[in-house]
Amino acid sequence: ETTKKKIKYINYEAGILSKFKQSRYIVNVYEIHVEPYGSYITFEPLKQSLYGFINHHKKIGANIPLPTIKYISRQILYGLIELKKSGILHADLKPENILFQNELEIKIIDLGNSLKEEDFATTTQSVQTRHYRPPECIINAPFDYPADMWAFACIVFEMLTRVLLFSPVRDNQMSINCCHLGMFIKIFSDIPIEFLKTGKTSHRYIDLKNNVHKFAYLIGNKCSLYKVFRDFGYSKSNSKEFEAFLMNIFIYEPSKRITPEECLKLDFLN
Repeated sequence: ETTKKKIKYINYEAGILSKFKQSRYIVNVYEIHVEPYGSYITFEPLKQSLYGFINHHKKIGANIPLPTIKYISRQILYGLIELKKSGILHADLKPENILFQNELEIKIIDLGNSLKEEDFATTTQSVQTRHYRPPECIINAPFDYPADMWAFACIVFEMLTRVLLFSPVRDNQMSINCCHLGMFIKIFSDIPIEFLKTGKTSHRYIDLKNNVHKFAYLIGNKCSLYKVFRDFGYSKSNSKEFEAFLMNIFIYEPSKRITPEECLKLDFLN
């Protein structure tokens, strides 16, 4: 049974990747080998992950140069545009799934958890790894391509600060989803009521007055991305610039989130 699942997984990813032959931003496949007792996909040779790149800078106590962050960000956006044109949501976008070809050129990898557009409304799988998961996927509301943009914004923050923006935890008094929603409210703002109503499971974690169940004691004083960046030592002007850029994406309602194409036109990336 396990072998059958692996073969199905490999066949699915191979089918998705076949849409991106000779892509500049999506990993290229050299060979697909599927047999009852051993299956594999051979990819083009790549180097360290963006996760390793960020951690290296964290260990040496150095910020990633801003031009480098912008260059990597543009490439990720071009990759998301390619995916969307082929009707694919990556659904697991994170630094571990972005690998370097050389010094600064990157490729997006691991499309085994990606979703075809026709499956958005019916899938039961989790969309995005916890730290990069958008609000619509937490409250079980309809989702679309903007789910990848939320993850992208989390990655940009991580490159700027070398830490995760959201690290929700589960304890005896609350669920991890309560914690996650509370973190959103603390940094951004209250979640719009009409958006909450679109979630099938919103009521499990939050009421329509933005009272997160069993979480109020942790929310404390409201914060902002500007303050977070200032706490990391960035200047007032840089902190305002970073916040302004990311708040085009950190919008609760997916339909109001900026698209990759629109994002590439912003001054921050040019």
